[in-house]
Amino acid sequence: MYVRKKDCNFLLLRVYVDDLAIAGTFKANLLQFVNDLQQAFPTKHLGELEYFLGLEVNWNRSLGTLSVSQCKLVDNILHKYDMMACSLVDTPLIVPCHLSTSESPSTNEEVSFMQNIPYHHILGSLR
Repeated sequence: MYVRKKDCNFLLLRVYVDDLAIAGTFKANLLQFVNDLQQAFPTKHLGELEYFLGLEVNWNRSLGTLSVSQCKLVDNILHKYDMMACSLVDTPLIVPCHLSTSESPSTNEEVSFMQNIPYHHILGSLR
């Protein structure tokens, strides 16, 4: 992420591979930055940001607010791993939670069963 701040003016630039998200305090400065960027690199403006890296961006210009949500990403993950019927909890573990190796699978059957559950893939999907 590139951040440029001068007095009350700031500009944010987030780059991921060939996708850019740009935000700024003042429209004139933002447009000037985009123009400078287009002069230096071939770019294509795809319009106002709606989705970026699994984040849904919602603008409410009349209220002057911006909200960011991962609901669509989470729904996609739940569908992919057939977890739409899972139960919701505020905190998945009792705090403090002390785990021990005695709770790990101890038989070959238990180990085999656990290897078929894609925990790493599910957690990795959350980025």
